[in-house]
Amino acid sequence: MKEAVTLFEFNEFVRQALALNFPDQLWIQAEIGQCNEGGGHFFFDLVQKDETSDNIIARSGGVMWNARFLDFTLQFPQWEKVFQEGNEVRVLAKLDYHERYGMRLTIDEFDTEFTLGQIAKKRAEVVRKLKEEGLWAKNKKQPLSDVLQRIAVISSAGAAGLQDFIQQLSDNPFGYKFHYTLFESGVQGDKAAEMMSKRLREIGRLHRNFDCIVIIRGGGARMDLSAFDYYALGKAICKCPLPVITGVGHDIDESIADQVANLALKTPTAVAEFLIQRNANFESNLIGLAELIERRSVQFIHMEQSKLETTTNALMIHAQSRLYKEDKLLSNIEQNTLHTVDKHIRDMGRELNLLDSFFKSRRLDPILRQGFAIVRKDGRVVDADTPIKNGDRINIELADRDFVAIIQALNTKK
Repeated sequence: MKEAVTLFEFNEFVRQALALNFPDQLWIQAEIGQCNEGGGHFFFDLVQKDETSDNIIARSGGVMWNARFLDFTLQFPQWEKVFQEGNEVRVLAKLDYHERYGMRLTIDEFDTEFTLGQIAKKRAEVVRKLKEEGLWAKNKKQPLSDVLQRIAVISSAGAAGLQDFIQQLSDNPFGYKFHYTLFESGVQGDKAAEMMSKRLREIGRLHRNFDCIVIIRGGGARMDLSAFDYYALGKAICKCPLPVITGVGHDIDESIADQVANLALKTPTAVAEFLIQRNANFESNLIGLAELIERRSVQFIHMEQSKLETTTNALMIHAQSRLYKEDKLLSNIEQNTLHTVDKHIRDMGRELNLLDSFFKSRRLDPILRQGFAIVRKDGRVVDADTPIKNGDRINIELADRDFVAIIQALNTKK
């Protein structure tokens, strides 16, 4: 029978061998693949990726125990900036091997200057590319409607922040109706930026159905924010045809997504409050405008009534003045007419008196007594031009009598 060692014995031998060969702490450079907290301890999945293919070529677990973590946070209060997936880190760690739990790195310290430098370098590169491509401020120039009711939401379906967001909108005190459509996406992890970018492009094709896009995250680990610094997500937000509002639940620093979005708020609840308040502001402005129109209308009516009264009074005064002038003119005309008629009558009277005197001075009686007669036809004195024919009746006036004669024969003298 072949001799064999137990698994425990083998693992104990490995532990001893590693302890002899790696007795001291080492500075190790790696990327945080995952970071999780449990019982006050932080557990890391440290990886190294191939520079060309991005494939993982090395992996090791690591832990920072609670006591050491508390000391670290006192030295570096902004520890959340370092404990993010995708960050390049340098850790001072000791290799430990346990017969039951295997090998892992016990982390004592982080080179925060290195990590922050790497973060700043990556962010600066993303900013540079977006600015060079003319995209940096593009979404900020998208007009934000005065009324926002049709909301495209990018979030994880089970996120507590999403539920807070929906509850806040539903319970708004004004009774506004919001219509939201969830475009489900991971918001943390290696694939989150790619998934959110895909959702943004999908919404972009349906942009006529929405007023804005909301990207919210809440309820997850506060360290899992690295996805919001990815170039792909920043570019997708910049190129989106709708204004993008972020509420990713952190207040330490602005991510690239926050900086390029139309509006960045701290939490999903803050986003909901903004939407409600914006609509309330529009309603308030609308009511104020209606009241202003009413006031201006009343003022205008009063002003026009005053003008009308002034015009009416002026017309009445003008009419009375005109009537007075016309009355006076008619009076003058009447006086002048009466005077003219009276003068004319007096003139005619004088003429008649003159005629009467004329005729009296030339009475016909003496002439008629001498044997002459006055011959009239139809009341008119017959002269050489009076037409007379046989059968005409004529009146003959003598000095002492008148008689009527009928023409029986007419002799014309030449």
